[in-house]
Amino acid sequence: MASKRKRMGETAGPSTSSKSQKRVRGGAGGSGLHLGAPAPLTDVHRAFLQRLMAEQVLDKTNCTKMLKEVFADFRSVPPPSENPEEDEDEAVAKPPSLIDVIHDLNSNLTKYGFAIKSKMFDGHGQWHYAFVNTDPVEKFNFQSRYDPKTARMYELMAKACIESENGIVPVKTNEDTHMFRQDTTLNLSHLGHNAAMGPIGDMLSMLVDDKWLDRTSEGHYFLAPRSYIECDAYLHKAGAMRAKDGTLIIRQKNTWNWGV
Repeated sequence: MASKRKRMGETAGPSTSSKSQKRVRGGAGGSGLHLGAPAPLTDVHRAFLQRLMAEQVLDKTNCTKMLKEVFADFRSVPPPSENPEEDEDEAVAKPPSLIDVIHDLNSNLTKYGFAIKSKMFDGHGQWHYAFVNTDPVEKFNFQSRYDPKTARMYELMAKACIESENGIVPVKTNEDTHMFRQDTTLNLSHLGHNAAMGPIGDMLSMLVDDKWLDRTSEGHYFLAPRSYIECDAYLHKAGAMRAKDGTLIIRQKNTWNWGV
């Protein structure tokens, strides 16, 4: 158990039994607390948050799987009681729901300007979750995270994906890169013409590594789930359509008017 606690730099802290965590339901999704009442956090909450931050963004399936793993590693098991039935309940205890854990964490994070947010990944894709900055001054400010050229590269890629018929931009070869530079008036000519294997390629790789962009099996680029979560307002302002349920539609444009 001690070795498990050290994984991913996780730290242990005071833990409370799930039975002691009484909450009042309400609000969106039926998992709210009264305002001004942060939920008590356990080692399970802390480990889940640390792993999600390390992953940057995860789909619902993997979030649920990760929650089961941290529950098995970090749940607090009380000492044997005088009531055998209670001990039996603890032995077969199930992990809390993903909604409850995220709600509990957000009730503590919001005062610091952070939250775990979720968005559907285009059309009818999976829900994805990410730890984001909710400060209105800081949120989605690429200039504060990257150098100006990389920030500009993301803006141009986002615009190209939105305007593309299928949300995919081919920037695989030097010829593709040259066409992309021409189509987007990318003013980086001083970086060299063989840019797909040079600076432009490096910037695209960085954006893929940080999960803002992703690549198809053919090596072409599209906006990754992290962009949908953290850049929702920006992408909509840049021209991305919304479905009737509010989901951004960039790749599956034929679903934009579906009532989901």
